[in-house]
Amino acid sequence: MKFEVFNSTYEMETALSYKDKIRIAQLAPDTWDTELDEPRLEYQQPWSELRAEIIPEFSALCMLYAERLLDQVPDHPPIGLIQATYADSNIEAWVSKRVFDICNSTQSPE
Repeated sequence: MKFEVFNSTYEMETALSYKDKIRIAQLAPDTWDTELDEPRLEYQQPWSELRAEIIPEFSALCMLYAERLLDQVPDHPPIGLIQATYADSNIEAWVSKRVFDICNSTQSPE
């Protein structure tokens, strides 16, 4: 599947049409100091409804993926999207050196 996005205003308006099917959780910076272990029952993050003011700050790729998933499975129950990001950070900071090396090599990963 190929994603081509040329009109962000259109995409943000389209995202709102999924507001009954998408829930959002955005992790606050003060929760980043401790690695989350599974299960971590004491960790509570409220789910929010999808609202116009959230969309511009949310991961576009994550939102597009959720929209495409819901298009393929129309009767799917609402899905939750979790964003744990730091604005304006480089992707290299979030990817291990091993994965980065594999993606930048001409070798096929095992």
